This record gives sequence, C-alpha cells and structure tokens, in this order.
Amino acid sequence: MLIRDSKHFYMGFFMALVFAGALVVIFSPIINGGNALKASDNLFNTISKGSSYYLGKLETKNAKFFDKEIEVTVDIEKKELIEKSKIILSKNDFTVNDGEELIVKGSLGKLLSAAIKDSDEMYNNRGSVIAEKYGMPEKEAMYTFWNLLKGLEKSLTKQKSFAEAAWVKEVMKKAVEMSY
Repeated sequence: MLIRDSKHFYMGFFMALVFAGALVVIFSPIINGGNALKASDNLFNTISKGSSYYLGKLETKNAKFFDKEIEVTVDIEKKELIEKSKIILSKNDFTVNDGEELIVKGSLGKLLSAAIKDSDEMYNNRGSVIAEKYGMPEKEAMYTFWNLLKGLEKSLTKQKSFAEAAWVKEVMKKAVEMSY
C-alpha cells in the first residue's frame, strides 16, 4: 500500500542497486591491488607527467654548452636572492664573488646541467635531496634557481649572446618551472 506508482518505484530501486554496485566496484581493490580511483589517478599522472618530461632531451642538448664559458653580472633585485644564488652557485662548484652584485663565471652547460638535475630530483618528488644539498627548503632553492636563470638570461641578452640566452630560457621553462 505504500507504493503508489510501482513502475517508478522499481525503476528507482533498480537504479539504486546499480549505483550501489558501481560504488562497490569503484572502491574494491580489483585493478592491480588498488581501486579504480587509484588506477585513474595513476593513469592521469602518467599522461600529464609523460607529456611534460623533457629533462632527458634537455640534458642531451645541453652537452654542447659545456664548452661555452660565460662571465656575466646577473641582475637580481632582492638581496636575499643574491645571497641564496651564491649558495646555489658555490654548491655547484662555481667561484662566488664577494660583494653586493652577483657575477657568474664558468661553464654555462655545467650551470644548466645542475638546474636540470635538480629539476629531475624535484620532478621525482625527492625534494629532500635538494633541501639537503643547498641547506634551504626545496621550493625556495628552485625559486632561487629560477630567479638566477632569469637574471642570467637577461644579462646574456644584454651581451648579445642570444643563442645562450634562448637556451637558458628554454631550460627555465622546460625544467625549472615544470618541476617547481
């Protein structure tokens, strides 16, 4: 007597059963020991990360810049970023000048290789390696690296070293920005 419209009642009951069955399937560990939500998350991660991983190609392309020696005064506005940039440079075996300005002297390829390797560590969720290497939080180190490369790119452009500046910008975009 409680059911006034049996057709709609049974249709609703059937849809509720289908919904409950779908929930059971979604939350059951039937796909490689994980549920459907984990499987879809892994699928989307592989699609998005696979389409943005250029680090291997960048490292190969960077090999021709190891012979390129640079000596550039890098313009970085914030003084604390200059000090942090000096830490990053010294940890990557660059000689660091004393004083207020930042002078980068050495192999462009070596510096960009360090940026690419650090970006790879961050990409693979190993930020603790970066934090330990530089003695600062990993995101702060990558932000500092980005500012260092941004200033380096501007300084190389001022020196009319356009090919080198374009390469620095490409490493910034495809390595440092992607891993931050």
